[in-house]
Amino acid sequence: MSAAGEGERWLEGTRGPWRDLPDYILGITHEIWESRQVARIHAYYSRDCLLYTLGGLIRGADTVVRNTRETLEAFPDRLLLGDAVVWSREGPGRFYSSHRISSPMTHLGPGSLGPPTGRRVHVTTIADCLVEDGLITTEWLVRDNYGLVRQLGLDPLALARRTVTQPVDPEHARWLATEIARVRAAGAAAADATAWAAPRAAEFARDVLLNAWTGRSAAAFERHYQPYAVRHHSRPVNSGRAQIAAAAEQAATVFADVALTVDHVCLRPDDDSHQVAARWCLAARHAGDVWGVPPTGRDFLILGVTHWKLVAGRIAAEWSIFDRMAVLAQLLRAPA
Repeated sequence: MSAAGEGERWLEGTRGPWRDLPDYILGITHEIWESRQVARIHAYYSRDCLLYTLGGLIRGADTVVRNTRETLEAFPDRLLLGDAVVWSREGPGRFYSSHRISSPMTHLGPGSLGPPTGRRVHVTTIADCLVEDGLITTEWLVRDNYGLVRQLGLDPLALARRTVTQPVDPEHARWLATEIARVRAAGAAAADATAWAAPRAAEFARDVLLNAWTGRSAAAFERHYQPYAVRHHSRPVNSGRAQIAAAAEQAATVFADVALTVDHVCLRPDDDSHQVAARWCLAARHAGDVWGVPPTGRDFLILGVTHWKLVAGRIAAEWSIFDRMAVLAQLLRAPA
């Protein structure tokens, strides 16, 4: 975790005109998507890059190109509008970016979601990228796919049931099991009410996120959130600290034995606030009705990324994104 100063803003190692990391991330995203120069992915992603998504692992720039073309076939007018780039310098020529994206688009072509519905939708994605010597080598991608399915007028549960009839990818299954074990090994300490301070950003992030899934500490909600805070939580929106606390209490009735790790934090100071990005993993046991699925008792994993805007030392806005459709698939898939 680091907060780079002005003297660190020059981006070395790139092959283009990029002045700093936000310039690079926003520039290449526009070039690939808005300008439809999909083949330029080969110039910006390493040949053997690895993308982690909760629904599957994506290996290699060729696969990224193929997936991008398939998405554009289904949503040919898709835009990737940059809402925020929160970043840190990890070393010489090595950077970390957390890029929050809004995508207005129209479902005009066939694809993995079925025949075109003609519906106009708006989806939030966060892409966390490791950039090394001007190339993206690793990416953690989270998208509100549940919100997308709902906006298309489709049944998320029916779609998830169809997904689990497909063969299991052994590499993805191993990754899920390994990550659940890793997060469990980190323990499930109670959420504290750590006050915001930049040097303690990782502790702050862990306490906020753990409390969001367990609802254990009223004092933590008071300490962490402004009364007027707004939380965008993979489509549902909670306005005000009381609603955020109520949502956490509901989550606590559904998810048991919660363990959580914060795997990366970066932050950027604004004139009167801070932007903070945290990538995290949660392991839990399914203990209550959720999204139409009765309790299965199964362990499952969530890969999530959260962005916060802090004002006067407390959270004023939160975007917490993860793939609920991939969670549904874990709950519905029969044990191996």
